[in-house]
Amino acid sequence: MEFLAGFHPLIIHFPIAFFLLYFFLEFTGIFFTQFEDAALLVLFLGVVTGVIAVLTGNQAAEFFAKNFNSNKLITGAIENHEFFATLLIWYFFGVLIYRYYLRTKKKLNRKMKYVLLILTVAGSFLVFQTGNAGGKLVFEYGVGISEKAE
Repeated sequence: MEFLAGFHPLIIHFPIAFFLLYFFLEFTGIFFTQFEDAALLVLFLGVVTGVIAVLTGNQAAEFFAKNFNSNKLITGAIENHEFFATLLIWYFFGVLIYRYYLRTKKKLNRKMKYVLLILTVAGSFLVFQTGNAGGKLVFEYGVGISEKAE
């Protein structure tokens, strides 16, 4: 499954885009109800592509550990990125379940939309933290850039 490692930089941009678009749709959905179903669909797509990104990221981390001599600083940075990515996916999975429940039970009122918006702001912070940790791996430590990582 090492071939999946090379897809991580390509895949990772999809959940980022979906989660940030979800924030926009959730915000817009407070004022325009026709965005409610779109928000749920985009959140679902964010979680699915996020799971794929985490799986390819795990493969990339294993590939890096096996093929390059990494120090404890790089290993710690990888673990930090992995922690935030895992937390992000589980967090938005929980939001997805909660939002689906509200929709199916017809409890998605204005108050609940504000609750979802607050949850989405917190989730957007996790997107930032995960991306920041991943960017640090690439731009500071050269992980994924073969001539720097050797």
